[in-house]
Amino acid sequence: MGNNNNNNNKNYFPSSSSSTPAFSLFDGPDFLNRNLGRNWLDINGRRQRDVPPIHNNYNDINNNLVLMAMDWHGCRCLQTKIDEGNPRNVEAILSVVKDNIHDFIKHPFANYLIQRIFKATNSVTYHQIHSLVLLLTSNHQKLIDVCKDHYGTRVMQNMLENINHPLTLYHILYTVNCITVALMKNLNGSYVILQCLKLFQPNYKKMLLDKVAQNCVEVATDKVGCTAIQKCLGHVGGMPLELLMTGIVCNAMVLALDPYGNYVLQYVIKMGVKKMVIEVLHGNFVRLSMDKHASNVVEDLLRYSEENDVAVIVEEIMTSRDFLTVVRDPFGNYVAQRALEFTKGGLRFELSFLINSYRKNLQNHIFGKRVLAEAMKILMEGNWFNV
Repeated sequence: MGNNNNNNNKNYFPSSSSSTPAFSLFDGPDFLNRNLGRNWLDINGRRQRDVPPIHNNYNDINNNLVLMAMDWHGCRCLQTKIDEGNPRNVEAILSVVKDNIHDFIKHPFANYLIQRIFKATNSVTYHQIHSLVLLLTSNHQKLIDVCKDHYGTRVMQNMLENINHPLTLYHILYTVNCITVALMKNLNGSYVILQCLKLFQPNYKKMLLDKVAQNCVEVATDKVGCTAIQKCLGHVGGMPLELLMTGIVCNAMVLALDPYGNYVLQYVIKMGVKKMVIEVLHGNFVRLSMDKHASNVVEDLLRYSEENDVAVIVEEIMTSRDFLTVVRDPFGNYVAQRALEFTKGGLRFELSFLINSYRKNLQNHIFGKRVLAEAMKILMEGNWFNV
């Protein structure tokens, strides 16, 4: 690496007696000039050319370490220096990272340096890692932006995998808990929450899920949040799961009618929480059956519930003065067909007979004739005798 002269080992940063920390930066500015590519991406990801040469100046070297982190080859060299573990070199890199951590994490190249730092537990001390975490989490809005970023979400997930000190983990949890709702409503952000649920202990998971449960309507009625909350339900068990399910079930009416929330309610029904949902929705099944979104919920309740619970839903619809309206409705007719499919014994015959009594109103109706055909099939086959 260059000529073997005394300048190669020269300390290009102020000595320890200075107010600035003492760093020995690799082998001086020549190292930076050799390892900084001529095409690099600035902090906003824009390609730049003709990087000016680096000189023996503290601020110049410090600034150009930033350029190295944002250059593909330069970033790989810095990662190598982290792996080598020279304390003074590691501290030199970390001093630059601390000043630019939020921008580096979102950078196409520099994010790999941050990931390497969190992985390098043999080279980077706990106190250095904890210091980085404190800086990273010091501003909630900047942390939200990081978690929502394409590269940032990867760094955050990597950080969670490699940090195991209880104090640092609790600090991360406390901060993430404050921004959980915002992250749950973003695709990249939700991955960070799911990583927490995957890696954290049950008592830590409970804190996050409590926040989701308290805001379940806001999350479940969001286009991204409705998927994220379903994944949360699949990642937990025990008391945290019960709390989240209770929050969803208590808001079943709102969720059933929502374009996204109905999917969350269907997911809960398929997980086995059917009777509670029926109790909450009782008295509204006629209205729900004729709603574009809620009709799917009613169909799932008929499909997955026990015979007695199916009877509760069907009898409520049968005794309504709007029964014929339901059968002829663009969405309600599907509920009526599911009712014929999943009711049993005498109730199935009663339902078929009731539908047949409206034969004149149904036989030429675009939706009603489908239901009538199913009812006639049951009556003609005599399936009602199989009680």
